Amino acid sequence: MCEFISDTKLFIDPTYRYSYLSKFIKFGKEDLTLVKEFGQMVLNPLIPRLIEDIENKMSNYDVTRELWRGNVESIVDTDKVSNQKSENNEFIFKKEIQIMYLKKLFMIDQELSSNGSSSKDQVDPSVINYIKELDEFCQLHFECKQVPLVHLSAYFGVLSDLIMEEVFESQMAEALKKKTWMAINKLLWIQNDSFTKAHVDDAMRHLTSSSSSCCLVTGAVGTSCLSKNMNK
Repeated sequence: MCEFISDTKLFIDPTYRYSYLSKFIKFGKEDLTLVKEFGQMVLNPLIPRLIEDIENKMSNYDVTRELWRGNVESIVDTDKVSNQKSENNEFIFKKEIQIMYLKKLFMIDQELSSNGSSSKDQVDPSVINYIKELDEFCQLHFECKQVPLVHLSAYFGVLSDLIMEEVFESQMAEALKKKTWMAINKLLWIQNDSFTKAHVDDAMRHLTSSSSSCCLVTGAVGTSCLSKNMNK
């Protein structure tokens, strides 16, 4: 039987979106445990070197070198930057923020929540809480809208490659290496959605340009269908 997914809620309800993604790619508590164990036992002492490797890679290209230095104005609209900049935000490529991010991503020195219960058809609440906290961290500290998506993709491509190398060069059993990398790979795809949505305004799919036009998602007619569909 085909499961119903509310297209409207995917774009206006973050928790619903986290749950959908996690369930679709089967990222569960076992995966989260594997991510945490790898981060704590293998990755933690390697983080400074990983960041140095990323910096060296990004320094090979002038545009990403400027991003690493925090000179985002050189590659994007300066007026747009000044209008969007927040005192609480930092650039994703700032070293201190990367350290915080990787520790958050791999739950290093954090406790895995055991509150709540779930059935086999539901995503474990601890997984949803983790993704929610990670997403909120990214929204607070990363100025994703100011960094072109192509450079974020390049960053995550390099990060993924370096982490995969550490997984397969670790002393873990081969079967555990495979399971660990599969879990990390799922997590990185969820992160891809978190960063991409800063560039793709899904809510605009529910806004129409004229009173006579129809929203492609909900079928509602009017200048906005968001308020009409919040409770669907």
